[in-house]
Amino acid sequence: TKFKAFNIRNAGIDWNTAHMRDGLMHRAVRKTHIDIMDHESCVVFLNGQYWGVYEIRERQDKYYIQENHGIDPGKIDLLRFYGEPQEGSNEGFLDMVDYISNNDMALAANYDSVKKMIDIPNFCDYFTTEVYYNNQDWLGNNIKFWRPTNPPGKCRYILLDTDGGLGLFGTVRDNLLDDVA
Repeated sequence: TKFKAFNIRNAGIDWNTAHMRDGLMHRAVRKTHIDIMDHESCVVFLNGQYWGVYEIRERQDKYYIQENHGIDPGKIDLLRFYGEPQEGSNEGFLDMVDYISNNDMALAANYDSVKKMIDIPNFCDYFTTEVYYNNQDWLGNNIKFWRPTNPPGKCRYILLDTDGGLGLFGTVRDNLLDDVA
C-alpha cells in the first residue's frame, strides 16, 4: 500500500497486441522463488485527456529489495545484464562467476560452495520460467539480479520485462534451451 517509487507501464512491446503478456507471466509465477514486478491495471488521464489502459508496476530498484526482503538499500549489489552495477559493486558477482568457471561443479564440495553464493531455487525457477515463456527479448537483455552485501548473501534473479514471451516473437514452440546451454 506504500511505495517509494513505481512505474506506469504501457505493456512494453506488447502494447498494441495482447497488452497483457508481461503482467500475466509475472502473476503466473508469483508463488515461486522468483522476485517479480507486481502490478495493477489502471486508466491514465493526463491533463484531463484519456491516454489509455496502463499498468502501475513495482519499480525494481534498491527500494524494491528493501520493501520485499527487508534489506537496507545501502547494503546490496543490484546488477543487470552480465554484471553491470546499478547499485553497489559487481565484485561479488564476478568472484562467483570466476569460481564457477574454474571449479568442477560435479564435485559436491565445489557445488556446496556455490550454494552459499547463489539462491539455487531462485536460479532454477528463474531460468525455467524464461525458457518456458520463450522470452525472445531475454538472455543478453532484460536480466536483473541482486545480493545483500553486509553480510554477503546469495545472488537472486528478478523477473523483468517478459513481454517478448508467449509467442510475441516466433512461436510458443520455439526452443530457447539451445541458447541457454
